[in-house]
Amino acid sequence: MPVRDYLNIKKWAIRILGVILCGLTVTAQATYYGPIDKCVRIAHAPGSSLNKPGGLYSVLPEYGTTGSWTGATDTNYVNMNIPNPNVGNINFQPVGTVLSSAVKTFLEFAESGKFSPEQVLYKCPANAENSIYEMYSTNGDYRWGGREDLEVGLYFGMPGVYSTKIKGLGFRITNLSTGEHFSHIWKARPLRGLD
Repeated sequence: MPVRDYLNIKKWAIRILGVILCGLTVTAQATYYGPIDKCVRIAHAPGSSLNKPGGLYSVLPEYGTTGSWTGATDTNYVNMNIPNPNVGNINFQPVGTVLSSAVKTFLEFAESGKFSPEQVLYKCPANAENSIYEMYSTNGDYRWGGREDLEVGLYFGMPGVYSTKIKGLGFRITNLSTGEHFSHIWKARPLRGLD
């Protein structure tokens, strides 16, 4: 086979491989939960001029309160207040041993506990109910906050366990509503029965 024919075959093989990889990339993308038509974010203080009666961003007192909030950022985290475990001996506490646990509600966990139980986050039309989701994940770009390459539990049959700064100590966060473990990839839970 002449060198020119070999190079042409190789060039076409690379193009075909590129098309196949492009197709795989497209199918591997996450579902996009885009903006919901006619929903508005409510992120202003109760005394704001945006809260005037009848306004698009207003919230009547009988429906809740308003408050400033940022959303998911690297600086919005909270200490889980888990007791200090002793990890000095793997024979005493073998890999996979639950050393301590804690439960936090959304109100305590999100935005470092700045939410009120009556706070309205979004104002949406009634027909948007099946389009509203709770989104959750670890801080997947932070080394000790649930980054993908530090999901160490997979090696021990414990998915969703991420490494911490302390050798031999990992953490796993579970969404109690779904039973799913948080991961570095955003997950979604549909919200139902909203008022």
